[in-house]
Amino acid sequence: MAHALMSDLDDLVEKGKLDEYTYKCLADRVKEAFDYSNYSDMKAMAPLFYAKVGDVFYHISCQGEPGGNRSLGFDFFVFMGRADGSTQTPKGYWIFRIRGNDKRPGTLDAINARPLANYRNYRANGSFDDRDFALPSEMCWGFRPTEDSDDDEGDDNDDGDDDVRDAAAH
Repeated sequence: MAHALMSDLDDLVEKGKLDEYTYKCLADRVKEAFDYSNYSDMKAMAPLFYAKVGDVFYHISCQGEPGGNRSLGFDFFVFMGRADGSTQTPKGYWIFRIRGNDKRPGTLDAINARPLANYRNYRANGSFDDRDFALPSEMCWGFRPTEDSDDDEGDDNDDGDDDVRDAAAH
């Protein structure tokens, strides 16, 4: 979009409808608007948009049996990419692998991903790995990264995720 806008501004200058000074001011504003100065805010608000295959995420989950004593905990997942639509997994779904040995993480209950058959990451032959599941975007808002490699060294900002990172490492 920024390239198209800059191209439009170039055309206006060439046609004599925009002077060089105004062009420079507008071009600076366009660059500023598309600058990554807001990158950390965007990443914090929508971390999956910046995810790479293999990134680890956590989600708050319900631990315990329904109707019994329940508590909040963390489940951990490895981001596996997005579904391409070549199988019965809908195109664009976000694919995760359960990290660790938990075959029934409480997160799937917390986000109401039931029946699980609707959220499997199916292979072309119709089989699936029990550890993998695929979710539509509207069910992914609670996934948070376990570590932020973009943090500056010496950053004293305590984001409150240290205990989550420690738990993810085990």
